[in-house]
Amino acid sequence: MREAIKISVLGGSGVYTPGLVMALLDRIEELPRINLVLCGRTEEKLKAVLKVAESLVKGLENKIRVVSTTDFEKGLEGSDIVINQIRVGGFSARAKDEEFARELGIVEEETMGVVGLANAMRTIPVVLKYASIVEKVAPDAYFLNFTNPASMVIRALSLKTDLKVFGVCDLPEVITHRIADILNTKREELYFKYAGLNHLGWVFDVLKNGKSLLNAVLEKADRFEDLGIRREYIEIGGAIPVPFLKFYYEPGKQIEHARSRNITRGEELLNLEGFLLSAYRDKKILSNPESIRELLFKNRKPVWYEYSVVPVIVSLFGNKAGTHIIMYRNNGVIDFLEDGDIIEANASIDNMGIKMIKDGRLPDIAEGLMKSVALYEKYAVEAVFDPTDINLIRALMMHPLVESIETARASIRYIKSQR
Repeated sequence: MREAIKISVLGGSGVYTPGLVMALLDRIEELPRINLVLCGRTEEKLKAVLKVAESLVKGLENKIRVVSTTDFEKGLEGSDIVINQIRVGGFSARAKDEEFARELGIVEEETMGVVGLANAMRTIPVVLKYASIVEKVAPDAYFLNFTNPASMVIRALSLKTDLKVFGVCDLPEVITHRIADILNTKREELYFKYAGLNHLGWVFDVLKNGKSLLNAVLEKADRFEDLGIRREYIEIGGAIPVPFLKFYYEPGKQIEHARSRNITRGEELLNLEGFLLSAYRDKKILSNPESIRELLFKNRKPVWYEYSVVPVIVSLFGNKAGTHIIMYRNNGVIDFLEDGDIIEANASIDNMGIKMIKDGRLPDIAEGLMKSVALYEKYAVEAVFDPTDINLIRALMMHPLVESIETARASIRYIKSQR
């Protein structure tokens, strides 16, 4: 294990960044000494988040040092891994997209269809700008993305850069941890066969010591209801999907549910961001790390750091090789998709790098839906690079949640008005 690593965070001023610090501290003995650099554009927010981070690592500066900067080139220079969590336009832009979707009567999810394309148009050019800096000052760094729309961002980065790009999402790990609870077994004692696309994947087998426990999990399908996974979804595929399958199987129900809320999810998160920033300036909170943990976990537990981001960092730079669910180029792992498609599947990760695992065949019901969404993502990224009306409409018409060309045309007018 090397003596020290540099972790740089694009979007380090995000209010959930203290969750990253806490997750690193929880595994600090498994990692080299850490230089953590928070890179952000908004100095006021950055200072507030840095103060929280400094409070968390107080007394442990020999193991982890946290600094911040608005100078991205300086902050990224010499990084071993860059974590990309920028949100272009902030939660305000997300809220605008969702308001438009609500007016049009379509699904409001920020990685799918119209809202996904609007997000991609806004986000990808900015991420590529920062990626070009990484190529200049830290060309050997891993580039870990979980900025949404994650798979489209990764596809664009894979096409336009030579960086070691991959991504993570906490949704698959939320499912694996629930399955471990159902089986009354530790997560690390189980092997999960999982594959799909981002926000469209399935656990299709669960193994312990080489023996399948899937049937025991399927018998308790009701235990996933609180996650938004209905028993019927599980019975249809004979596998456990991530919760976002609800948008494809019951879009009308999800649209009505969104309309029944007084505010959009973006507005809700914007309000929560303001609340957390205010709390981060409270000296009583800053003086007590447990208060910070309680504050975060009570309002929106950032499990993505604990379940997905930090475990991968431990495997890459610690002495603990492991299998992790990540987003990566397909390259033949899922045989009915193109090599350039960005899939979500198991990978073997150690200090030598990343190697994707081919776990077997997904449920038949997954194939048609995955093909159409993968094509949408392919054409959507192409449209970001060449945003003619016909390219944008073509991309939208690939997506199963865009029901008509009239919807696509109205959406293009909105997307272009936001540029």
